[in-house]
Amino acid sequence: MVMKNLMKIGFLLALVVSISSCEKVKGLFDIDFDTTFKGDLEIEIPESSLKSAEYHEFTSETDIDPLDDEDIAEYYDNIEEINVNTILATVVGVNKNDVVFKSGTFFQILDEADTATFTVQEDWPIVQGTSLTLGELGTDNYEKVELIVNRKKQFTIRAEGECTQKGVEITIDLGIRTTVIANPL
Repeated sequence: MVMKNLMKIGFLLALVVSISSCEKVKGLFDIDFDTTFKGDLEIEIPESSLKSAEYHEFTSETDIDPLDDEDIAEYYDNIEEINVNTILATVVGVNKNDVVFKSGTFFQILDEADTATFTVQEDWPIVQGTSLTLGELGTDNYEKVELIVNRKKQFTIRAEGECTQKGVEITIDLGIRTTVIANPL
């Protein structure tokens, strides 16, 4: 009887060890890769804007589909998590000099469940090639963006604010730099 109980306990112990060992072995096959989800925000403020206005309002938005990224599409079912490293707004084109976005201009990353809003704290001179880091790691907004990208579904990026010039065309590349952890097993 004692031997039978010891065998049962031994079997249960072996089962527990093998299950936890399988998870550790599976973890050995984790792969990680960096990718950037990005979209271009095309901002156009027509010449016909009010002449007397000091600032001219704008809004722009576009959708990003994570499945457009080859690696995300390939590992879609095996992605364990996507970590957001930084969010960067980069001026890739502007057709005039002395263009400034007024402080209070904001960028959003949103889907049907969450919205992260990043407000520009100081006036931002819009010069081709310059970048602005949005928010900081560890903040609620970054956590919201991680929730959004981990859903691996289409989401929206947008910009809204005020600009010092009219008759201006600006392209802002909004990039969400991430590290993806996947396990092909």
